[in-house]
Amino acid sequence: MQKLVLACLATGSLLLPLAAQQADVPAPAVAAIDVLMDRAATATQLNQAVEQVRAAEFAVVVPRLLAACAQEWRRRDRSPLESGIGPRTKTPWLETDLLADQRVQYTLHQLWFEKVRTGVSVDEAAVLVTLIEDDKLGELRHNAVWPLDNQLGELLRVDAEPTRALLVRLEKVATVDATPGMRADALKLVLRHVPPDRLQELAWAIVGAAKTPAAQADLLSRTRLLAELPRLSPVGRRFCLQKAFQLLRAIDDGKGAGYFLALELGRGLGVPTADTRSEPFQPARDATAVLTGGLAPSFFQDTVRNALQWHAEHPDG
Repeated sequence: MQKLVLACLATGSLLLPLAAQQADVPAPAVAAIDVLMDRAATATQLNQAVEQVRAAEFAVVVPRLLAACAQEWRRRDRSPLESGIGPRTKTPWLETDLLADQRVQYTLHQLWFEKVRTGVSVDEAAVLVTLIEDDKLGELRHNAVWPLDNQLGELLRVDAEPTRALLVRLEKVATVDATPGMRADALKLVLRHVPPDRLQELAWAIVGAAKTPAAQADLLSRTRLLAELPRLSPVGRRFCLQKAFQLLRAIDDGKGAGYFLALELGRGLGVPTADTRSEPFQPARDATAVLTGGLAPSFFQDTVRNALQWHAEHPDG
């Protein structure tokens, strides 16, 4: 059964209509997801389908769930009307005040998260990597990133050789994928497990794919390169700081733009905080702010200014 699903992954057939793949995938798993996507299904049918999905093998149902999510995501793009109501319970398939499209989408996403939120084996991680490699799934591939983010370190400890093979595949995604955001996310998964100097040029190439400084800062954050500053060589660290502070100066508009980049730099550098309530580069909060939780109007820009001042005083990092 698992071999059939992996063959489906290899041929890139995930986004074919679900019913068309019934010859390739065991009928219960296919039928259950079809029922969940059926706007006319009864509560009894939906409850039964949910239990079938929950009981199905990871390698069978997880690719099917993400393919179904992708189909529903495209449906939402064609019908952007939203009810403004999110799921209120852990059984969104039974919530009658949701729009039918939303009820299906919330149900599929909840079941996805149920299947991947616990630790995964190396075989299950391989399924997630295959999904990340499948560009036909579009932006929803990011849903396969976070389970790996928390798990790869443990898998390297207990099953190193096959896990390192997965890192090689993820590095290829970071190198050749057509979507800069996906490249950044794939690199993030690899970076903490390899010498970061080797991949720093790739990280900045990904960042440079964005057209504006703000978008570049977003990609830089997604690579998590700045968190690896302590592990970079002295030469690599100086290069990284030169590029990052150059980007911060390009973003700085005198009104606080660049605030989050400044915070990431401060954390990566391990800069001391102004007080126990602050993050690196944030200004100290006065007594009124501490009591009320309010922030001075200049708080965000002061954070950026503090970061730039630090670099002026420490040009070599």
